[in-house]
Amino acid sequence: MNENIGIDKKIVLKKSKRIRDAWNDCFWEFRVCQRHIRFTAEERSNYIGDLLNYFDDTLHHLEKFRIQPNYLSTMYETTAVLQMMFVQQDMVDEMLGVFKLGKSSSNEKKFIRNLRNELIGHPISRGEGGELISSIFITGQTEGSCLSYIRYHKSNNYKHELITHNWKDIFKKHETYLIHFLDKILDQIKEILTRYSQTVLFLKDGAGQVSFEKLVRWVSLIFDVYTANFPLFYPKNLIDFYNKKDTHPRYRYAIGLFQDGLGDRIGEVLRNIRHITLDSTNFNYDTVIKFDIIYLQEFEINEVAVNRKINYEFSKLFEHDHIFGIDYFMQEFNNDSEIIPELENMAVSKGDRTGEFYCSYEYLRHIFTIRGML
Repeated sequence: MNENIGIDKKIVLKKSKRIRDAWNDCFWEFRVCQRHIRFTAEERSNYIGDLLNYFDDTLHHLEKFRIQPNYLSTMYETTAVLQMMFVQQDMVDEMLGVFKLGKSSSNEKKFIRNLRNELIGHPISRGEGGELISSIFITGQTEGSCLSYIRYHKSNNYKHELITHNWKDIFKKHETYLIHFLDKILDQIKEILTRYSQTVLFLKDGAGQVSFEKLVRWVSLIFDVYTANFPLFYPKNLIDFYNKKDTHPRYRYAIGLFQDGLGDRIGEVLRNIRHITLDSTNFNYDTVIKFDIIYLQEFEINEVAVNRKINYEFSKLFEHDHIFGIDYFMQEFNNDSEIIPELENMAVSKGDRTGEFYCSYEYLRHIFTIRGML
């Protein structure tokens, strides 16, 4: 009596996970991808991320449906299951809308929606004039693998009729609906991300042959999240560092961080897209970008004998007016010709935290790491 006859969660979950990965790794991050979907202020709230999580949660419940041993348990289970199916149809329609595919038709949702509306939403249904349309009652004979109910309907002169559905058939219809429309969404995602991956490959192949300023423009357009989320890599800061690259190694180091991380990030994104689209082409996604000028070089850092770590203190240097802030480090390293200029550079710009602040901060991290203090 405790047979499990719910949907096959594994096959549906694999598809929803690929959609969620595509949303998190590409559509949520890159404007080039967002241009091909509905991405308004609503989508910027990332409610789609929560919707996908909730969709997966409901899958767990629909997988674990079990035939109930008595009438009362059957009533609870029937109400919960049909409502979850109804909600999942609404969530699928929302996803279809985000990916500009239009909602599923009434006919495609009809069976589950009618069943839910009759048994749960409006078991006693009246027309606009108040006349009785139908009245539905789940019978006490509902048991085993069947869902049974009595219906009195206007179209049948209110003669009672016993309606019976097999639960396996109900779940199969709903599972077929989910798979069909999730596949439709995934086809759309594959088309968009395949085009985007070709754009990223264009960036990869051309990165070492263009001017640094043009490279930064490309990245800000194609790979905008890489330059938008970390102030050190804001386009205006990178161009400023490039113009000052011969005045101090801190600027060459910052440019090196940008270029070195860019290759890794491009490789990561291409691998993610390959996983999402199930691309089986034999392509080397371990991206290495060759630049004409190598900025990330071994800078000569004075070797200072140290026997302590400053991980905690350094983590507070970034904060405004902390006890382990700039003044503290000034006192600790007051005779250090490498560290003091960086602290002074940070102090000048700490109010509005310009590119100089972040540039010196990262260069200090490099110095302390080479010295074995971080």
